[in-house]
Amino acid sequence: MLKLLLAVVVLLIGGTSAINVQSCKNGAPLPLYVDVVGCEKTPCNMVKGTTATINIAFVGDNSKSLYAQTLIAMHGGSILVPLNENVANVCDNLFLGKTCPIAQNEMAVYVMKLDIEPYFPEISPSMQISLNPDRYYPGLNKLFNNLIDVVEPQTSTFLDGTISMGQLLGDLYTKNFFTYKGSLTTPGCSEAVLWHVFPDPLPIAQEHIYKFWDLLDSTGAPLINNYRPVQGVNGRKIYYRVGFKTL
Repeated sequence: MLKLLLAVVVLLIGGTSAINVQSCKNGAPLPLYVDVVGCEKTPCNMVKGTTATINIAFVGDNSKSLYAQTLIAMHGGSILVPLNENVANVCDNLFLGKTCPIAQNEMAVYVMKLDIEPYFPEISPSMQISLNPDRYYPGLNKLFNNLIDVVEPQTSTFLDGTISMGQLLGDLYTKNFFTYKGSLTTPGCSEAVLWHVFPDPLPIAQEHIYKFWDLLDSTGAPLINNYRPVQGVNGRKIYYRVGFKTL
């Protein structure tokens, strides 16, 4: 199972950036190398409103499909960087026309065209790029592949077989998490939920995000920005569990 991640520290002040590849805290393998076209040494120039070409060399493991996801991590949360589907599909953007599956231990280079968006923060965020095979989260894939049947409001569909919690979470590290007594996120927001929130995000393929964007609400509009605003703690106790010990 290939799950390649790299943390790239980017500084976006006055159009100048400093890029440094770092290992990820979950122990995922580093790429063989990362090359930013036009940048011989850091700091590099990554000007907002332009497109950067980033070559990421990695070792294959017979994955039939790979999709890239990019997050900008900052204090207080992460920003998902939407990638066009033709960019997020790693197998369609391999150097010298190489195609998937990439044989075990065979080197390949993903040519990523990353738009440097105007909304990127002008501080030093950490950019995480992950290359994920479909089989990394079989339970989620099963759900996502059926979203096409529930695009219209008040529609439903059936899933064959069963889906385990392990299939939904993949190899997400689940021993550390925040927990608190909270409420539902939909009306009437009843306070009857014991929330467990993992500190690390569960990555999903960019192609699956597009499927969510196709869903419609009762007015026929795209089902987006329908999240509940952040609520106050209101005296709740929030616990953080580390392994088998609760702090």
